[in-house]
Amino acid sequence: MRDHKRHRLIEIDWPESGKCKPPPKPSTEEFEAGVDAARSAIERFHLSHLAVYGDPENFANIAYLTGSDPRFE
Repeated sequence: MRDHKRHRLIEIDWPESGKCKPPPKPSTEEFEAGVDAARSAIERFHLSHLAVYGDPENFANIAYLTGSDPRFE
């Protein structure tokens, strides 16, 4: 004979998830270092332009170089 377990449905409140702090903004020195690195690469490879790729899932490059978090709506 099988042992039939009994299940019951209960209603519970949503769990408390707390509030997250936003990530710290990069310092001016960190921002300038990223821009300087990009400029150095442009000079090293003798480029006339720099294209930075970004889309809804891959926007970190733009955010890193510009300091803004673009949303593609």
